[in-house]
Amino acid sequence: MYIKDVLLKSVDESQAYMNKSLNELNTEELAWNPKSDCNSVIFIYWHLARIEDMWINRVIKGGKPIYITDGWEQKMGIPPDEMGFGYDEDKLKSWIAPDIEVLKKYYEAVRKTTVEYINSIDGEELSREVSLRNRKITVLGSLSHLITEIALHAGQIDYIRGMIRGLQP
Repeated sequence: MYIKDVLLKSVDESQAYMNKSLNELNTEELAWNPKSDCNSVIFIYWHLARIEDMWINRVIKGGKPIYITDGWEQKMGIPPDEMGFGYDEDKLKSWIAPDIEVLKKYYEAVRKTTVEYINSIDGEELSREVSLRNRKITVLGSLSHLITEIALHAGQIDYIRGMIRGLQP
């Protein structure tokens, strides 16, 4: 099915951009933010992993996020109800970043479930409705939103990396 190819290519391409942007950033650079009320690279990366997990495993598949089922909340030390939404300056200051290598492994596990799910879909599945905060959305609409969010956050990560390192590879 051609749509699977487009979906997979999109998530792969965004992941490649993120990996390139994250490459060789040290702990201080990962935690740097342009202003005290702005997100850091590691915060955005964590938030994005949590969002992809939520969309695929909770909203679309109707289960629990692997953040909970696979024990990532203990590995990262961030409560399962934290997703990175609506943080104010004080909450951003108090947020403790997880180890980047643990976070990368979590995101790899999330991406594995995403790819497995996309490979399993058919036309009927794409038109199936799922619920999100008291509204209905199709699986295709959910995946479209997710892909847009991944691309937006990958761009934010790349932009902040550019602020830190300029054009350096």
